[in-house]
Amino acid sequence: MFLDLVAEQAVEVHGYALMGNHYHLLIYAPSGGLSEAMRRVGSEYTLNFNRRHRRDGALFRGRFRSSQITSDDYLLAVSRYIHRNPLEAGIAASNISAPWTSCRWFYGADNAPEWLHTQQVLDIAGGRDAYIHYVEHDNSFAQHVARQLDRPRPPLILGSPLDSAAQIPPTAIAPEPDDAERKHAATVSGR
Repeated sequence: MFLDLVAEQAVEVHGYALMGNHYHLLIYAPSGGLSEAMRRVGSEYTLNFNRRHRRDGALFRGRFRSSQITSDDYLLAVSRYIHRNPLEAGIAASNISAPWTSCRWFYGADNAPEWLHTQQVLDIAGGRDAYIHYVEHDNSFAQHVARQLDRPRPPLILGSPLDSAAQIPPTAIAPEPDDAERKHAATVSGR
């Protein structure tokens, strides 16, 4: 339901991880309007959830956080961060076994949702096998990016215009997490 609402917006979904109390999305908003899209997703999902469970009130704490990604290196590192998040949080035994992430489709599973865009990230990585190796093995640059994302106030922009000729602008977003979960919340593109 939540991902269906995201897919209905004017955004491209390039990766996701749904956690117990927050979410991570790697998205690109080609026509802008990221804030409006996330406002609609948050309010519609909350209304539907509350109606279904006969409750009221907010589901997510605060406004989503985001940072613009301006280089291929950072795009790959953020994708890795999102796909490793359930493993790092201790709620999955492996990256591929986490049920509420897009990782399995990046690793080659069939029947990916039509709204999930995997090819750009896989191409930048150098193919599926190279992407899997990148996600599965320690990488100092990816760890550096993860530390930036784990900060209470991550940077608004990840990468620099000099890092990439492609200038790819996808965005990862997440709601403001509770203090106890702050270390597992990705924030990547426009707060």
